[in-house]
Amino acid sequence: MAANNPFDEYLKTLNVNGKEYKYYDISALGNQYDRLPYSIRVLLESAVRNCDNFHVRGEDVKNILNWEVNQNVEGGLKCHLNLQELFCRI
Repeated sequence: MAANNPFDEYLKTLNVNGKEYKYYDISALGNQYDRLPYSIRVLLESAVRNCDNFHVRGEDVKNILNWEVNQNVEGGLKCHLNLQELFCRI
């Protein structure tokens, strides 16, 4: 999680078996989230988690939320998800 993240208001805590986990509740970003394809949701989650207003800006997150309008807009993304590993698990 990035320092000085402007989306920290969406940071939630989940307690499971005495362990505490932090996550960003990206569904709280608005009703636009419900219409996003799964692949765009993965990018959005990564952008929110890594938003530092330097590499990934708040504007990048808003562009992803409005991906149908902003398909040709470039933005900073730090996606560390290995897609091949993801698809091998399916």
